[in-house]
Amino acid sequence: MNATGYSFDEILDQPLIRFIPSTQNPSLYKIIKTLMNAPHKPNMFEITVRGKLHQEILLEAMIRTQRKKGGSTSIHCIARDVTHRRALEQELQQTEKLSAIGKLVAGVAHELNNPLTTVIGYASLLKESGFPSEYQADLDTIFRHAQRARFIVKDLLTFAQKVKLNAFPTNINDIILSAVSQLRPTIQRHDIQVTSQIDFDLPLIMGDTHQLEQVFINLLTNACQALATHEASRRIKITSAVKEKSVILTIADNGPGIPEHAIHQVFEPFFSTKKMGHGTGLGLSICFGIIREHKGRIWAENQTNGGAIFYIQLPVANNSTITQETNHSHEVSKINNQKLDILTIDDETAVLELLQRVLSPMGHLIDQAKDGQIALQKLTENDYDLVICDIVMPDISGIEFYKTITHKYPKLAETFMFITGNASDLKTKYFLEQSGVPWLSKPFLPSELEELVNNRVDKLKKIGQLE
Repeated sequence: MNATGYSFDEILDQPLIRFIPSTQNPSLYKIIKTLMNAPHKPNMFEITVRGKLHQEILLEAMIRTQRKKGGSTSIHCIARDVTHRRALEQELQQTEKLSAIGKLVAGVAHELNNPLTTVIGYASLLKESGFPSEYQADLDTIFRHAQRARFIVKDLLTFAQKVKLNAFPTNINDIILSAVSQLRPTIQRHDIQVTSQIDFDLPLIMGDTHQLEQVFINLLTNACQALATHEASRRIKITSAVKEKSVILTIADNGPGIPEHAIHQVFEPFFSTKKMGHGTGLGLSICFGIIREHKGRIWAENQTNGGAIFYIQLPVANNSTITQETNHSHEVSKINNQKLDILTIDDETAVLELLQRVLSPMGHLIDQAKDGQIALQKLTENDYDLVICDIVMPDISGIEFYKTITHKYPKLAETFMFITGNASDLKTKYFLEQSGVPWLSKPFLPSELEELVNNRVDKLKKIGQLE
């Protein structure tokens, strides 16, 4: 019973059922009854026992009975702790399931991206165009719901693809406090008391600030939603501590907890205990993926005194990595007003027209091509400062188009930018990472396109391709 934290003297002469949750008794009695009828046949089974600190430990046990002369019967049992092994098996199953479903999700999200890019783009342009005031409320509704759809698609793609981290030495406490600050209005609206027990001497981790902030915002939002209908006082407690070479974080609430049948399903894609229409069921799956990419673990439990608690374990950064990253400089691009000749390539007419509407007011001259073959001809006949190209096209992919052009005209490699709704595709991801070509994921806001173009102008000036 060492796994439980009890000493030998503490368990000697104690009844077995003292260490077993009452819900386990029927199955244990059934096993013993079966063995009484077949005393020499060993039986292998799993059973949950309660530790000294009320933790639950999963044991893999082999039990057999032995009858002695005189009619007495003894029970012999050998057990080993398989809690950690089972947790790793469940994580592996979860990873495989995410991969399989991710392929389907990526295809669906890609089909939504082009029409959604158009809706969001034009709604954004109308909001900034001085549209008559009597229509502003309607326009705000269109834009708000288009944005909601955009974030759903973004969640789908984040779920479908392996999360790309931009990791630097990070103080995890700062990220937690930032997440709490952002959710302050929600916390106050539901009259929730947030307390913390934070170790301010935590070592740094190698983390992506934005990705980890998304995890904590998601967990805190779930806790707030769970407490929203809780009639008693509403409390959330956040802790951070260091254990060996890991940072351990917890977010606990005193709400209704997670239904027992769902405790091992909460990180599954599209699984939700919320009412229909309240979330996509992807939030915790995305959290799982982000923490996994940080080489950490995330899991959930119900507290004995009520409510749910989520644990996050992240590895501590080593000193050599911290030194290298701290000394690395990062340049911030400046916004430019350079006027460019731009070729836009996309098989969706509505997307081409949106690019025209966004870039022309910036002073750029825009030419258009509906497929790769037309674009190849235009690039042969004309000089362009910038090429904005889709990746998935019917005649030739953006990847093949880029390779063909840059092989023939190597200097044009620096003029390319991509817009794509297929960033989760492994071949696309590999190409974008290896080529280093800047890209924008559909659906995007006009302001995001403007910023990417301005950054590209800045780069072209530095390398001398623009004056």
